[in-house]
Amino acid sequence: MLEVRESSLYPGLQRLLLKGRVKAECGANHRRARYHALTATGRKRMAVEREEFDRVILAIHTVLDDLDHARSYQTSVAPAAMVTHRG
Repeated sequence: MLEVRESSLYPGLQRLLLKGRVKAECGANHRRARYHALTATGRKRMAVEREEFDRVILAIHTVLDDLDHARSYQTSVAPAAMVTHRG
């Protein structure tokens, strides 16, 4: 689970507000609650960030899969390769 502390959350929301990626509305009944939502600009930026995230995840999976294949190969070939020469 992702845990975000208030000391990180509110400055981040403020930056998104200033960039126009998020809008904020006050809660009903004059409560101090503020509700945040993505703007069209925020949704576009999120789509770009998501594509980049997906590329990074794919690269990580590719590396991990290559490591798994290498380990499998080492395990299957290693016994035959470990024949020692006695002279």
